[in-house]
Amino acid sequence: MAKTLHNVRTLPSGSRQARIFINGKPLPPKTFRKGTLDSEIVEWVEQQTERYGKGADVETDSFAADVAAYLQRPKVARMASYARVKHALELWLAELGRDRTTRSIETDEVNVVIAKWLDEGLATETVRNRCTSLQSLWTALLPKRQHPFVRSDKPKQPRALQARGLNFALAERALATMPDYGPGGKHKPARRSLSKIVARIMLHSGLPPSVINGIHEEELDLVNGTVTCQRHKGAGIEPRTIPLTEDALAAFQDFHDEDGYGKVPKRANECVARAYKRVGIKGARYYDLRHTFLTELYRERGDLGTVARLALHADGSRETSRYARAANADVDRAAVQALSKRHEKRRAERPKQDQAASRRRTFQIVEPVRVTRGKDKGPRKRRAS
Repeated sequence: MAKTLHNVRTLPSGSRQARIFINGKPLPPKTFRKGTLDSEIVEWVEQQTERYGKGADVETDSFAADVAAYLQRPKVARMASYARVKHALELWLAELGRDRTTRSIETDEVNVVIAKWLDEGLATETVRNRCTSLQSLWTALLPKRQHPFVRSDKPKQPRALQARGLNFALAERALATMPDYGPGGKHKPARRSLSKIVARIMLHSGLPPSVINGIHEEELDLVNGTVTCQRHKGAGIEPRTIPLTEDALAAFQDFHDEDGYGKVPKRANECVARAYKRVGIKGARYYDLRHTFLTELYRERGDLGTVARLALHADGSRETSRYARAANADVDRAAVQALSKRHEKRRAERPKQDQAASRRRTFQIVEPVRVTRGKDKGPRKRRAS
């Protein structure tokens, strides 16, 4: 008994907390009330060991049930990326089928889905994150079985994140081809296209769709031209108030008039993809509108701190550096040109006589000196006659 309960400690309140390790990894501890018998703790330890221990596979009858069970785990539900993981697993369910078993998934099927997503223009890091979500589920439920990503075409981790900004004028031209009004119903008039309005906000403010969808009416100040955005990840999650450009303010005014709060269309990316196709843009994503604004911002200011604040990134975030890589050449060229203009301006402000004096070499004639020694006064200087 003592050997089984060596990871049980008594808390100051008198409660007893038990912790067990499976395959070297700790499971979440459980706290028992004061006075709990050792037999109850031993029973709990045996249940956990039988469920998770010895590398036992935990699998239900269908892939969909496995996904639901995985998402209900407390450790998964507490993850900051829970929403992203859930969305990725739903995409895998749609691609691979819901009623099949998880262990029946093969590497060839995974490669077909990966190739499809890459052909659609998704970024390699996006595809990689989706693969990681399914890989984590597989490792949690089937730890003894080799997951299908071992020999798959899963994109490798990039050494440096890259921005996928577009030409700003071309992006504006693409959005101009989108219809201003959506289709109206039989008994209701056509309304302004929220898809186009949200795309304009992304291009002129750099805000992502999830943040736009979470903005409340009291957080939008159309008089002072600012918007307060809630942050959900990064060090320090306090809200951040950012100023708006004139174009972004006009787009938010249309957003307010159409009461678009919390109503960002889920198929807005398809509308933007059709707009890209009309002007000949290939391989671009809906999210590239945000990258375009932030890259142009760095190209204009050359300050990553400003870009990080307006991008709602944490201080020192690795994500911000991608926008510098896309515009470093232009920023360096602008800095050198600005320095050259400063030197030219300084030269033009100097008087002409100073310019002439700086170019003319002047010589000072020194008379020769002859030294003679007197009787009592020591060495004496005498001018040459």
